[in-house]
Amino acid sequence: FPSHDRESKVKVDLSKVHVRAGEFVEREMEKAFEPIEVIRAACNEIVVQTKDCVGVLVFCVTVAHAQKVETCLREEFNCDVAMVYGDMVQSMRDEIVTDFKQKRIKYLVSISTLTTGFDAPHVDCVAILRATMSPGLYYQMVGRGFRIAEGKQHCLILDYGSNIARHGCVDQIEVKPKRADVDAPAPIK
Repeated sequence: FPSHDRESKVKVDLSKVHVRAGEFVEREMEKAFEPIEVIRAACNEIVVQTKDCVGVLVFCVTVAHAQKVETCLREEFNCDVAMVYGDMVQSMRDEIVTDFKQKRIKYLVSISTLTTGFDAPHVDCVAILRATMSPGLYYQMVGRGFRIAEGKQHCLILDYGSNIARHGCVDQIEVKPKRADVDAPAPIK
């Protein structure tokens, strides 16, 4: 089924966000994505664009950023929403993921989780409220919506971090495997 990649109308200024070790600096990226006017505008667009969707995954930068997004979706847009993150108590996270998979929750906000090994075929929208320099991470995030499910016609990708502009459409990404040259000398600092 087709994906619909859309560059968001909400623009996040990444000009002051540096790249270190091949990835955006997390704290600087959080500052770019955390202003409440950015969160409100993105949440509004997500809600409008997903009115006919069944399962929406929202990827955020940090726990603090995700909490603001979750609160905005719940309090300002009256959405059924929950959040999961890596340091969360496992039983609580499992319960939330089960509720999402059983469609009791429409919006699931995630930070550095659910990018691999997560299978919820009903996901028909992935909203990326973060930027990444990694084509592999980008593909993992949008890939959560590529599972086939009965009645599912497409997967909507909402990109707020200019990832589509940076990496191309998801069906054209070339992920280059990291190559370890075993014969090369170890780097010295």
